[in-house]
Amino acid sequence: MAQRTIEVSDNTGTDMLIDLLGRDAVEDAVADSGHTQPELLQPFLTTRELFQLRWQLPDLGEGWGSLDEADQRERLAELEGEELDISYEDTGPEDVDVDVDWHASAYDIAAVHEELADLAEQQPQLGPVLDTNPGLAGPVEDPWWESLAFKGGGLPGVLTGSWHAEAEDGTTRTVVLLAQHDEALGEHRGEFFQLAQDALTIGTDSEDPDGEDEEDEGTRTDPQPEAALLSAGRASAFGRSSR
Repeated sequence: MAQRTIEVSDNTGTDMLIDLLGRDAVEDAVADSGHTQPELLQPFLTTRELFQLRWQLPDLGEGWGSLDEADQRERLAELEGEELDISYEDTGPEDVDVDVDWHASAYDIAAVHEELADLAEQQPQLGPVLDTNPGLAGPVEDPWWESLAFKGGGLPGVLTGSWHAEAEDGTTRTVVLLAQHDEALGEHRGEFFQLAQDALTIGTDSEDPDGEDEEDEGTRTDPQPEAALLSAGRASAFGRSSR
């Protein structure tokens, strides 16, 4: 189940894991990860609940952001037993709703990636799950990393992607891109993922897809330790490297 949530962004697999672990445990994990505002994910919605609140029973989702946690949990209780009855025709790129969503900053997402990387060292079976889908716009010749974890997602008006690369010598680079707009962003997906790929490879031999590096043959430029957060309007990009 965990692998399918990464490999094909399987929403049902995600919900099965939440059901297996329990909502409380997931909410505790959010807080333990260092999320700057964990209350924004309390209650932590399943994907089924989000779809129901936004498209199947929108009256229950109305004013969601203004409700306190207790009232939100009461509304989720009303969803119990409701059959999921939504088709692709019920949704559209113009159905933007920033209240009924999962909220996290680029820093919050980067922290989760780094925590998962640490866990993978203790639990080797986690590595292949995190690496199952690189989420790149295209092939990278001679990538500097040994492992590359990726998770992306999107809703109408929202497009996100996050990557955590790690080399054999412990060098890491984390890239998080978040975009929000009143209109559909899906048509810009290729540009979005190419931007992330450039951020992962800039300053390294992997940057040049043709292998025409100006440095002496056999040398390699590793990512330099740096941190940056750029924002404009409702789009943000985060990058961090370390050794």
